[in-house]
Amino acid sequence: MQGPGKTRLERGDYFADVLEGNDGKEPFWYYILQRKGSNQIIDLMKFDAQEAAFQAAGKALASFGRPPTAG
Repeated sequence: MQGPGKTRLERGDYFADVLEGNDGKEPFWYYILQRKGSNQIIDLMKFDAQEAAFQAAGKALASFGRPPTAG
């Protein structure tokens, strides 16, 4: 899902929305990580740069979006 200032990354049962925010001072970027079908926020991080938010969201998805392993 994409829109003004928003991009969705997906992996397995998880997704991360990367959004642009503005607190009246400097714009910032953040991601929200959730499981599909759930309103619970698993992870939320704020960044000064868009690229940093995308990279961190991708890493978070990689760790949460792995298939289950036997153990």
